[in-house]
Amino acid sequence: MRACTIAARNYLGQVEVLATSFKQHHPGGRFTVLLIDDLLAPPQDFGGDLYDVVQLRDIGLPLDEIRRMAMIYDVTEFSTAVKPSLLRHLLETGSPEIMYLDPDIEIFTPLDDIFALAREHSIVLTPHTTHAYPRDGLRLDESDIMGAGMYNLGFLALGSDSMDFLGWWSERLRRECIIDPSRMRFTDQRWVDFVPSLFRHYILKDPGCNVAYWNLHGRKVAWTGDHYEVNGGPLRFYHFSGYDPLTPHLISRHMGDRPRSLLSEQPTVARLCAEYSRKLEEAGFAPAKKAGYFYDRLANGFRIPGPVRRLYREALIAAEADPKKKAPPVPFSPDGDAVFMDWLNEPLSSAYPHFTRFLQGLHAYRPDLQRAFPDPANRNAADYIDWVLNGGRTEYDIPEELIPAERNARVSTANENKNNSVPETMVDVVGYFQAELGIGEAARQLLTGMAEAGISYNTIAVRNTLSRQDHPFTATEREKSGAKIKILCVNGDATPSVVSQLGASFFEGSYTIGVWFWEIEKFPESMFAGFNFVDEIWVATEFIAQALRKVSPKPVHAFPLPVSMLQIPRPVSRQEMGIPEGFLFFFSFDFDSVFERKNPIGLVRAFTAAFKHGEGPVLVIKSINGHRHLLDLEKLRYAVAGRSDIRIIDGYLPHDRKDAMMALCDCYISLHRGEGFGLTMAEAMTLAKPVIATGYGGNVDFMTKANSYLCPYKRSRVGPGSEPYPPNAEWADPDISQAASLMRHVFTHRAEAEERGKIAATDIQENQSVAACARFIKQRLSAIEEIEIDEVATPLTKLPRLRTPGQMELKTQHVLEELETKIKDLALLEEAMHDVARRLSP
Repeated sequence: MRACTIAARNYLGQVEVLATSFKQHHPGGRFTVLLIDDLLAPPQDFGGDLYDVVQLRDIGLPLDEIRRMAMIYDVTEFSTAVKPSLLRHLLETGSPEIMYLDPDIEIFTPLDDIFALAREHSIVLTPHTTHAYPRDGLRLDESDIMGAGMYNLGFLALGSDSMDFLGWWSERLRRECIIDPSRMRFTDQRWVDFVPSLFRHYILKDPGCNVAYWNLHGRKVAWTGDHYEVNGGPLRFYHFSGYDPLTPHLISRHMGDRPRSLLSEQPTVARLCAEYSRKLEEAGFAPAKKAGYFYDRLANGFRIPGPVRRLYREALIAAEADPKKKAPPVPFSPDGDAVFMDWLNEPLSSAYPHFTRFLQGLHAYRPDLQRAFPDPANRNAADYIDWVLNGGRTEYDIPEELIPAERNARVSTANENKNNSVPETMVDVVGYFQAELGIGEAARQLLTGMAEAGISYNTIAVRNTLSRQDHPFTATEREKSGAKIKILCVNGDATPSVVSQLGASFFEGSYTIGVWFWEIEKFPESMFAGFNFVDEIWVATEFIAQALRKVSPKPVHAFPLPVSMLQIPRPVSRQEMGIPEGFLFFFSFDFDSVFERKNPIGLVRAFTAAFKHGEGPVLVIKSINGHRHLLDLEKLRYAVAGRSDIRIIDGYLPHDRKDAMMALCDCYISLHRGEGFGLTMAEAMTLAKPVIATGYGGNVDFMTKANSYLCPYKRSRVGPGSEPYPPNAEWADPDISQAASLMRHVFTHRAEAEERGKIAATDIQENQSVAACARFIKQRLSAIEEIEIDEVATPLTKLPRLRTPGQMELKTQHVLEELETKIKDLALLEEAMHDVARRLSP
């Protein structure tokens, strides 16, 4: 018996677990691994006695073809595209039957009968599911299966008479093994939907075979104390597709944000995953994962994005169909990468030298870019290049050599719109006035300052946010008020879309103020476009002001955001709110506000370190929008498993009951990694609650050692997966042991904590008052009135093509950031300053 798999170096941990389980149940069998990386070591250094290793050049693929396929396909597509070639090679070299298994499978019983089925029926397939999916909006569902194919090709068994099938399949996968459901392609799987019509086959419906996240809705996995069963029969093999030991709370990362199956609801599957995780660790999963994928980058370090792979594929297919067309260069060869970059940089027309093959491919790959910039080579050229410079560069890690010189862009200037004169008011204020989110509350509180200052204002509510729109608010909305001053209380990233929604004529001849919030020290280039649409920026803390002033071409002013004392219409009991008795630590957050930044997992770790289960204190974590972030919600549930003294309450509450929950707590705590302001902390302080919080961010503008408990922290890299925060930026990582000590201190020193809470209430009332906000508003609007608005306001029809907040300023900032890491002591300062001068000289 012979089985095989295909993997890159970063999957060798999974390969070892699979091969070990195969050998355990088939002691005389052979296991073969096709490694698709261009290996740094010879094949005999891998596998040992456990498995044989073959490379791509061993299975009949020419070297240049390997390099072409490695470019047109990502790692998943490439691994599946070469599957027929491997299976044919093994059958031709003497294997009477062959079984293919994805590397993330583990075998639990002998599979001899399946080899016999392959011998008898030529092709053995397993369907994704044998039970209908409920129509409940969860994933996976029928549409997902129709997009991916009826059969899961993580398993396939073939007999020696399947060569016709392999030839047919190989021909199609050579260039059409892409993931593109819109074109009815999903790697190798959709092609196999033809098998029942074209070839001899057997469909294996044994519920114990190929058990995975896509069929758990119809397969009950149980542990007998001796072995695993599925629907009363033995578990044959389990497919851990999408499972990652680094995110052990998820059955699979492939289920999206509304997963049908959750580990918190599948304890036996959770046990199975935990055992698999331990086996992966013993097999060297962590070091293997760090190896990366060889064909993910060119030799110059350029990470190959999806648009480049599709661009290359289309050019290759066109050249193969028409001998008159020049084929694109072969990458991953000694001289091929430099030639390949030149090929990407070739202009498609001498009339538009800035519009390169790369920019065209990027545009063709993205329907949203096609809608936004329908004529990217000419009429929309400047706008498209602005997007490349401000958004695309970060999103795709575009190297400098692929960025066009901006001076070559053909800029078209729109005709200026004229604004009809209408009755004037002092200020138009635009905001999410009815939304239940922080920026909505900021807009509402800003209006209290406007009213206190005696400023006449008109409110215009925008609703393009996912947050619930049930906050009580009485609008004074007039579509055209004629106000010369506009205040946009929407964040920098949303500013362009809100301006587009309201229309350029609304802002014509006006002075526009942006009220922005931001939570870490680095403001990303992807949001620089927002600077185009405002004439100055107001921020609620000096922390935000310092972050923006580093890069902003417009003035930035910090103002005292009013924080009103929460109003509780009537007393509410804990029992009524579903909150347990005991000293109550409380934290409230919105899943939409980036889970890793809010750091509820860190809070759970601190609480469990501070208190033994059942010791007395309780922790309540109140959240909203978990239904849109089920994977993060599941991560939080996984973290609190086994602790009945930690309660998670997710979902919206009526406004007064939400505030009542805050009033019931004994201590509010936030172990965030970054805050622009920290509204919930400030609200807790208005109620004289002791507050523990990370000593980093906008909250330190109003939190001190005298009025709260500040937790020390270390700086850490943001990392991937916390957009919109740049992965290479830094934020705070609170000290969990110190946080635990502070929680125990507050619990055991209640009189001191209560006194500190009283000081906090006084400080907030004085420093974050409506009166203080009103004084700022009056001062700034008076200053703006004294200038000629028509001369300083930026006409939206003649926006500057703002690549950055000024080339020299940003260049200086980048140079200084680099030098910060080099200056170890004062002895290096002189040398460093000389370096600055040298690098900034023309």
